[in-house]
Amino acid sequence: MIHAPNNMTIKTCIARAEHGDNRFRGYALNGELVGAHSMASMAALAVGGPLLVGEERALLEDLAVAVTVADPRIWPLKAARIAGAYGSMFAAIAAGNLALERALMGMESCVTVARRLVEVRPLAATLDDVALAAHLAVAWPERRPPGFGVPARAEDERVVGITARVRARGADERPFFRLYERIARVSRARRGLEANLQLVFAALALDLGFAAETIGAMAWSTAQIALQANAVEAAREPAALLRRLPDAAIDYIGPAPRLSPRALAAAASLPSDKPPQG
Repeated sequence: MIHAPNNMTIKTCIARAEHGDNRFRGYALNGELVGAHSMASMAALAVGGPLLVGEERALLEDLAVAVTVADPRIWPLKAARIAGAYGSMFAAIAAGNLALERALMGMESCVTVARRLVEVRPLAATLDDVALAAHLAVAWPERRPPGFGVPARAEDERVVGITARVRARGADERPFFRLYERIARVSRARRGLEANLQLVFAALALDLGFAAETIGAMAWSTAQIALQANAVEAAREPAALLRRLPDAAIDYIGPAPRLSPRALAAAASLPSDKPPQG
């Protein structure tokens, strides 16, 4: 018999299955959550964020929808398609999520952006735009800092979509959203940088009450819809082209086929079939 001392207890704040109802993050599933909350607000609870209601919950739902860009040409969605070409939806989802780890578009970048916004907010109130731009050039020194960069396009369409919803809901006077708009403006004017979704996502999440450390996990949650869409289609209709390209589609440019030194030595040591010369 194993006797477990008190220090072997593992505590959790997530959930408990009980008689009569289940609890999730301290709330009764049937009594408080079912019928009152969406998948987006449940995802917020899951990652340790706040339980949102009313306009704040609606804004979170807008954000979750606005980020859903599922073009399979985008990494890591392409990784999900390639893995799904072997017939497994679960392998496809796993591959896509692994490709998200430490990606420029991934969770860690969203946390970095959120922390930077929290750090710069008190100082920004004391600086004019020229001084703020100078400060950002030092504090965010990368050629393309996290939260900036829109490859091959003039602007990030996701930012356009969610910004329109923020204004329609009258949420554009919230402090971090205003800070985002100011940083985006001075960075565009002074450094030629265009803000992307990470910057506005982090700003809105901070305004909704998320701690910076939880924002990356929330961003990950919203990315799952795009991953699932590609994983399901890839597994249902496995593409042979993603497993092996046909020979006719490949042009080889390089040295002609040749034997290695080891193979040449082995060939030289073989007995000859020719009769000895007399």
